[in-house]
Amino acid sequence: MPESLGPYQLKRLLGEGGMGQVYEAQDRRSGERVAVKLLRGGAMASVREKELFAREARVGMECDHPGLLRVLAVEIQAGLQPYLVMEYLPGPTLKGVLAAGPLAPLNALDLAGAVLETLDYVHARGIIHRDIKTGNIMLDGDGRPRLMDFGLTSFSDETSLSRSGIVFGSPHYMSPEQGLGETLDARSDLFSLTISLFELLTGRLPFRGSTPLAVVYAIINEEPQSLRRLRPELPEELEWVLARGLAKRREERYQTAAALAADLREVAALLRGETGAGGLQLVAAPQRRTVGEELFPLPLAGRDIELAALQSLLRGEGVPLRFLSGEAGAGKTRLVREALARLGAAAPAVLIGRTQPGREHFPYQPWLEALRPALESRELTRPESLARFLGEGAEARARVLHPFLFGEGSGHLENREQLFEGLRSLLAALAAQEPLVIWLEDLHRSDQASLDLLAFLARGRPGELPPMLLSYRPEELSEGEGLAPLLRELRSEGRAESLELGRLSLDAVRELVGQVLPGLADGERAARRLWSESDGNPFILRELLQLLDGRARGLAAAPNGRTLAPGTLPASVLDADPERWELPLPERIVDLVQHRLAGLSAEERELLELAAVEGEAFSAEVLAAVLEQRRLTVLRRLQDLERRTRLVQAREGRFLFDHAIVRRALYDGLGDALRRAYHREVGDHLERSGGELPANAAAVARHYEGAGESRRALPFHLAAGRHARALYAPREARRHLEQAREEADLWWLEEPAGEARELRVQILRELGLLEQTEGRYEQAEILFSGAASLLTPMLEEARRAELERLRGECLYHGGQPEAAGRAFAAALAHCPGDERAEHARILRSRAYMQARANDWEGALSSCRAALLLSEGVAADRLAVRHTMGTIHLQRGELEAAREIFAEVITEAASDEEQYLRTAALANLGTVLWRLGESEAAVRCLEESLTLRRQLGLVIEYAQILMNLAIIRTKTGALHEARRLLAESSELKARIGDAVGLASVENSLGNLEWRLGHLPEALLRFERAATLHRSGKNRARAAVALHNLGELLLELGRVEDAEAPLAASRAIREELGLAAALASSLRAAAKLAAARGDAAAALAAFDAAASQAERTASPDEALKVACDRLGFLLDTAALPEAKALLAALRAGRGVWPPAGFEFELGLLEARLARAQETPPAQAFATLLEQVVGETEPYRRLRLLDERLRGVPAEEEPLLAAELAALRARPEFAWLGAPTSPSPA
Repeated sequence: MPESLGPYQLKRLLGEGGMGQVYEAQDRRSGERVAVKLLRGGAMASVREKELFAREARVGMECDHPGLLRVLAVEIQAGLQPYLVMEYLPGPTLKGVLAAGPLAPLNALDLAGAVLETLDYVHARGIIHRDIKTGNIMLDGDGRPRLMDFGLTSFSDETSLSRSGIVFGSPHYMSPEQGLGETLDARSDLFSLTISLFELLTGRLPFRGSTPLAVVYAIINEEPQSLRRLRPELPEELEWVLARGLAKRREERYQTAAALAADLREVAALLRGETGAGGLQLVAAPQRRTVGEELFPLPLAGRDIELAALQSLLRGEGVPLRFLSGEAGAGKTRLVREALARLGAAAPAVLIGRTQPGREHFPYQPWLEALRPALESRELTRPESLARFLGEGAEARARVLHPFLFGEGSGHLENREQLFEGLRSLLAALAAQEPLVIWLEDLHRSDQASLDLLAFLARGRPGELPPMLLSYRPEELSEGEGLAPLLRELRSEGRAESLELGRLSLDAVRELVGQVLPGLADGERAARRLWSESDGNPFILRELLQLLDGRARGLAAAPNGRTLAPGTLPASVLDADPERWELPLPERIVDLVQHRLAGLSAEERELLELAAVEGEAFSAEVLAAVLEQRRLTVLRRLQDLERRTRLVQAREGRFLFDHAIVRRALYDGLGDALRRAYHREVGDHLERSGGELPANAAAVARHYEGAGESRRALPFHLAAGRHARALYAPREARRHLEQAREEADLWWLEEPAGEARELRVQILRELGLLEQTEGRYEQAEILFSGAASLLTPMLEEARRAELERLRGECLYHGGQPEAAGRAFAAALAHCPGDERAEHARILRSRAYMQARANDWEGALSSCRAALLLSEGVAADRLAVRHTMGTIHLQRGELEAAREIFAEVITEAASDEEQYLRTAALANLGTVLWRLGESEAAVRCLEESLTLRRQLGLVIEYAQILMNLAIIRTKTGALHEARRLLAESSELKARIGDAVGLASVENSLGNLEWRLGHLPEALLRFERAATLHRSGKNRARAAVALHNLGELLLELGRVEDAEAPLAASRAIREELGLAAALASSLRAAAKLAAARGDAAAALAAFDAAASQAERTASPDEALKVACDRLGFLLDTAALPEAKALLAALRAGRGVWPPAGFEFELGLLEARLARAQETPPAQAFATLLEQVVGETEPYRRLRLLDERLRGVPAEEEPLLAAELAALRARPEFAWLGAPTSPSPA
């Protein structure tokens, strides 16, 4: 910033715009406070830029109006910085005012009226502002709006600044003619002012688009958002005024600022309740056609039932997920638009996403297409604004979502569910703001990732998300994959309904012909002929009607070139026998379209053929670049084609073909050489204009493939596959990577060295990571080995080290720990000394394996070495420390683990460290629980829960719910535990986590067992074991099988218990799960005891105790001791029982007490009774602690033990209570009171 310019001392920067910077300054001569605007580019600015700068000065100095910002001086001299001096206003601008939200209606109307008064003044002097927007209107000290920034002004006595085809102005506020580069007049300013008024009233811009160019397309071709949808309390008359002000054709708009101001005053009077007896006197008409209506001119017939069903969905009634099916040409899109049109102002906002065919789509493409314009229109294109919109604590979630939504990569994604949860919260926030419907078209060709997201959202809580409408073609479904299985699942779960569009009946065609061709001499025979030829397909029927005349007979054009003019058929057609109509009826639908295409000029045909090569959706920008034409020229041609032929239609900044058949007819009609050339040109353009971006790589690859240049496509397939893998879209990733691999293999055979070898290494590595992510460890290890074998010895040691590490991880998870150890050793041997980060990662992976094998010292040694290598890199250092903490926790060294986890929680501050922080909180909760600090443990877990919710970590969130439920179960808060488990189960079902659901089932089994619902517990354990087997998680299947066996033992079903216990033990031995083997040995002891083999039982108890001690498993050690004590009491080995109980009492300070106090107390009471100590005293404390209402099964067990051998008349109250408990329905499995005690 220069310190001064002439007599002006610059103080501070006030703002910056397209033409320059504005500074607060002081006139040293008078001391007056002023604003000085410096032209961008300074003395080197172009002649045109200086001309524009001078225009602004001329308007500000020659015009004298209280609504204008006065210009006091201007200085434009050769070789010097041009500047102009204006009066200083502290502001804010109206854009700044909107930061606090939309304005009150009367305030907005008053401000707009004042600006219109100023515009009336400047327009009368032949001045067109050309950049009216809320950012160019500033409030003065009295709150009056002042119009400023006349740098783009044109004068009526000059030629247009757009004569060169350059468009000036701000895209969101442009008029249609401004976007097309046409000559402007005052009516363009009125259009821009109406946009600004819409923004003042709603806080939103009326036209949406994901890019500035997309917004311009929308302004030219699409209708604005509905004012009353956003603010339903506003009168419809105000919507009429805005509709008139935003008319596409300038002759249909207000012709003067005064006329628009007059209508605003009328509406303001209505709002104030001051309307006179004559009512409102508005220039604006109450109705106006919408673009959507004009695009579909045929009346709707024969769809009353389907229309009513769609309207109920759009009103938010019934099942919020509707599938709309119909063959090609059935009229699915037309039906939806008709339903929206009939709802009028009550219609919700619609976010539309369309799945592109075959190789044209990319992961989550329809969802992104639906969401981006909505975010753009709400100015939610930056992480900060997105976080504010999502609500308190959403900063981390916004940072994850933003790069995904705007094509910048995958962000800090930990897993797929984190992305899904973020999108769920975004849709919920959008739906909370206004009535909303998601409409996804052509889902029969959707990518799997989009369907997985749909399944996740569909299984959410009712009412939290907007209704969704999903259309598809049933004839194109594949029975066992894609949409078909998801459709069956959602319908069977009652989460979705289907609406099928069949072909039109003869009655419907009669109705249609009667409306479109009312003058026919024989309407009945005409309807039958058309119905027979079209077979009731609405698309073919429309084409046949157009074929009645070479100029589209029966569809004579109205003045706007689009709408039907019924009854305008030539008399020769009206009077002819329909059976003798000379209809050149082709056999194929595509030939009907070719008949329509025959009327195009050569230039139009070339334009649409190139568009067909680009895809079903295409942009004027790409077409202009390839054809080397001005973008505005192409845009005008497309707009003309839309109006005149209806072959294309504009949507959200792009163009679409009217039907996929139109595109196919054009594409198939190209010769091979021309088609390849077009693909090459489009691919070249996309590569030059951002092919390196992850979201664009798939499109570049497709076009090079279409050009027959597979080798050029190869690196883009690789980039697209890498991007899809990072977004957890494995099917799309595999498609791209396998295609790249096929071409790279052929290339490598021709040229074994150089680029082909390098690409093969990268492709094999990416495929290995993909297989590893999906749990196919054997295949992943083979791919990593293949990549490593291609590396040059001694020259690529760092890459070899990484691949060996990845091999080691796969070998370990695949059940080959010894081979994994060798791979880690090889990785360390190959890792160069300067690759500290990779060296540390190898050591961490090895430490994890060592800890699982109970090599605690080896694991800690690896961690200490990794810690030295991680110095200076906070995130890596904390990750190593966290690993050390988990090792101490597994080893039972709770105080050491506590210290480390607390350190990680304190130091984890950056975005990438938050996942680590939430894991440390959860682990610290486990530590505190085992130390007996249950309340502190719950606080840690709840804090982890809150952070995981903010981060959108659904899987991890559900796991913490389970951990909390386990604590609540052990502390007797059983109903709270059930609630937590139900919520966890709901989340795991939503994400399709079979392993997680099995774990919930296992926890519910333990809860039912605690409640005494043993038959239900059996079912839960059986279901858990089955789910774990289907999910291929054998370790967790072993847990469920073990619980099932132990429960069968408690029920006295010894023979039934043998098989699940043996299966559980075999899995644990095979997988080397040393800590879990202690529980299997303990179960074996109980099984031997139940068979009456005391010696075998004692031997097994000894082995279990030794295993628990060796693996530092205090919980299991205490269970072994309690079960052994129970066995000694059952066998009347009282001295041994007494000694063991004394040892338990002495060591109670080191045992984890939570959950064991009842069992220990019951064993102490049993021993007291066996020693002939009066039982009443021994049981008294326990009877006070265990309340029947909250713990009925424990109360029953306790009473049963207390009254064993005691006549009922001696303890009548306790006996009556026991009888009442046994009579409860949930304890019917106990049988008659004479059956053996459950204790």
